[in-house]
Amino acid sequence: MKTLRTFGYACLILCVPYLAGAEDSVGWAKRTVEDGLVSKLARKSRGFSRERPVPHERRVRLLGSAVSADKAGRGFVGFAVDVRYGPNWHEGDIVGCVYRDSGKIFVKLGDAYHPHSVLLGKDAAPVPGVCEAAPPEVSAKNGSERAKSRS
Repeated sequence: MKTLRTFGYACLILCVPYLAGAEDSVGWAKRTVEDGLVSKLARKSRGFSRERPVPHERRVRLLGSAVSADKAGRGFVGFAVDVRYGPNWHEGDIVGCVYRDSGKIFVKLGDAYHPHSVLLGKDAAPVPGVCEAAPPEVSAKNGSERAKSRS
């Protein structure tokens, strides 16, 4: 009986890495946005202000189930932050993307993408070329070139 229990524990331990990898391939993106943007917005204190009221709740939605690549071959995932005022949710209050390797978060203001720090009151210029998916042939070419350089 003791051997059976030990065998069961061993199987469980061996399966843990597999189960952790079973998380969708973009779960890291949601955690990065929640930790790097949403939690900071929630902590941002506001005194008397003419700005709109603080939402009762925010939630992060990923805008894809796979990592896209920009023209430079860097992987990113698009996201939207929905806000709730009272019983009603307003989708896409904040839209942007988060980069896989660097963890950098960009948000869309107008037609341009800026570092997320602009939402926290810091000045930041728009960054051209971020959050724009490259055509499939360009991202496939960059991916194969990166694979060759690693070899």
